Amino acid sequence: MSVKKVFNFRLIGVSPRDAALFASYVRVLDFRLEHKWQYQDNDAHLIIYGSPSTQTQSVEIQDEFVHALCFSASETGDKFLRLPLNSAEIEAALNRIGNLINLRQDQQNTSAINPEQSYRLKRWPPAGLLNTSDRIRFATLLTKRVLSVSKLHMHTGLALEKCRLFVEELLSNDLLEEVAAEDEKSPDPQSKRIEQDKGISRSGLISLIRSNLSRFAK
Repeated sequence: MSVKKVFNFRLIGVSPRDAALFASYVRVLDFRLEHKWQYQDNDAHLIIYGSPSTQTQSVEIQDEFVHALCFSASETGDKFLRLPLNSAEIEAALNRIGNLINLRQDQQNTSAINPEQSYRLKRWPPAGLLNTSDRIRFATLLTKRVLSVSKLHMHTGLALEKCRLFVEELLSNDLLEEVAAEDEKSPDPQSKRIEQDKGISRSGLISLIRSNLSRFAK
């Protein structure tokens, strides 16, 4: 029997009742989870917020690649856990995040990604992967040209590791395809469609922001 990897989570702005309930679910689900999850006050792999507003207001300094989840009674998607808490959703979320962390660690250990390998974006990434302005910038660059990790680093001036980890996550979600050196300058027939997808995605994001603002205005 293989030994489970241990990952840590912490809670910010979570009510004592929800915190106790979540911790209880984690203990009960331990035998079914693909990795072992433990509470830790700092240096956690996963930060769980009591609501989207507590995440926005938090001044915690986070590593770019620490994962985050928010408790929410209305929001759905990979970045949220619905209230009241559901054991199946908690299990799915912890397994998904644990597998992403595990994939990243394995790729770091084996140097799976060649920083000079060029990639073409297949389609505009979902909003859940574009949770920072840097990531939106990366994705926008990839809609316009074929790029490698090294070239992303060169064009943005951001840390090479940050560029590499974003490319890894796009690869794990089947959003990139490798491009041979001789094909790098060829026209990309998908770029127009990706730009259309990006426009639709931004339109939906603006609608969501307006909807949230209207709730506060009432």
